[in-house]
Amino acid sequence: MDTATAKATIANVVTSIKDCADVGMFVFSKMHPAAAALVGVGLLVKNLIISTDSNPVLDDLKGLRSELNNLGDKMGTHFSDLKAFMVAQTFYKSIAVKAAVLSRAMADTNDPDSNETRNSSVAFFKKMYEKNTPLELAYTLKEMLDNKVTNPLKMAMDADELMTEKTFNEWKSLIDGVFAQLWTIECFASGLIYNENTYRQNRLAQELMSFRSSADNWEKEYKAQALFWPQKVRRFVETIQDKTDWKSHNDEAVAIKEGLEKILTDDMFYIVIFPESSSLLKYQKSNDQLIESLKRGGTNILIYRSKTARTVTQEKWDKLKQDVENQRAIKYADGRRGLWMDTEQVKEIAEKQISNCVFLLVVGETSNVVAVQSTHADIWSWGPGWWNWGNYTYSELEKIKGPYLILSAFE
Repeated sequence: MDTATAKATIANVVTSIKDCADVGMFVFSKMHPAAAALVGVGLLVKNLIISTDSNPVLDDLKGLRSELNNLGDKMGTHFSDLKAFMVAQTFYKSIAVKAAVLSRAMADTNDPDSNETRNSSVAFFKKMYEKNTPLELAYTLKEMLDNKVTNPLKMAMDADELMTEKTFNEWKSLIDGVFAQLWTIECFASGLIYNENTYRQNRLAQELMSFRSSADNWEKEYKAQALFWPQKVRRFVETIQDKTDWKSHNDEAVAIKEGLEKILTDDMFYIVIFPESSSLLKYQKSNDQLIESLKRGGTNILIYRSKTARTVTQEKWDKLKQDVENQRAIKYADGRRGLWMDTEQVKEIAEKQISNCVFLLVVGETSNVVAVQSTHADIWSWGPGWWNWGNYTYSELEKIKGPYLILSAFE
C-alpha cells in the first residue's frame, strides 16, 4: 500500500470514528461506510515496517489511536452511569468490559514507534482477540438477550417504575453500540489476522440486524401489553398526591403529565385534579381505562387512558368537540331532588348526544380549583378528547348559576 493510499485509508476511518464520537458511542451506520478502510488499516498495521526514516503514515496512525481511545472513553461513560444498577452487572462484566479491552488493544496497534513495539502490540491484540473474539461475544450477548432474566434491556424496564421510553431507548442504543463496536474490531481483525476474509464481520452485521428486529418487536410488545397500567401509574400518582408542597392543583397535574409522557406507549392521558369536596359525576364504558385516587391529601385525581386518540381522524375529533360544545349549554338542576345534574343524565348525554364518547366527566366546580392536563399536546392540543367549562342554574326561576367542567374522551 503506497503512502497516499495508506493516508486516505486512515483518514476514512478517522472520519467515521469522529462521527461516532459526536454521539458518544459506536454507531453502525457511521462506521459501515469505512468497512473496507478498517480492513485496510488492519493490513497496513500487519505489513508495517518501522525504519529510522520519517514516515507520515505513522503520525496518521497515532492520530487514529487517539480518536479510537477518545471514542472508547466516551462510550465508557455510558456504562459508568449504568453499571451501578444490578440489572447491568452481567452485561457489563461479560460483554462490555471485554469489548472495551479489545477496542483498547486494537487502538494500541496503531501507535508503533519501533518494530519491537509494533510486534508486541499486535501480539497482545491477537492474544486478547483469541481469548474473546468479537463474534463469540456477539453470540454470548445474543443468548443473554434471548432470555428475559438475563436481557439487560428487559431487566431495566422491569426495574423502571413507569417503564419509560428513555430507559428502553438508552439500553437499545447501548446494546446496538456494543454490536457496532464488536463489528468494528472484527473488520480490523479481518485485515490484521484473516487476510481480508470478511465472514466474521458479515456474521456480526447480521447479529446486529437481528437485535434491531428483536428490539422493534419488544417495543411493540411493551406498547401492546401496557404493563405500566394500572398499578405502576397508580403508585406514581399516589406518590405525587401525597406531597404537600404543591403550589396549585395545576402544578401537581403538570408533574403527573410529565411522568406519564415518559412512558413507552402510544396511549394518551387526561389528568384531572379537583378538591375532594367537589361534585363528581362520570360515565365510563370500560372499567380498565380510568384510575381514581379519591380523598387523598384533600384532592381527587382522575387519570383517563385513551388507547385510540393518537390515531383518531380529524373528522371524528371535530364531531366530538362539536357535540360537547352543544351539551355545554346551560343545564338546569333537578330542584325536586336538589341535584344540579345526575348520573342518568350524564349517561344519556354520553351514549346518545356525544359521538364516539366512551368517557364523560362532569365536575361541579370553578375553574380556578380544577386542573386539567393532557399528554402529547403535539398530537391533540386539547388531549384525547375535548373539554370546556359550562354553567348550570339551580332553577329556572332563581337563575343562580354555577360553573362545571365537562370532559369527554375517545376510547
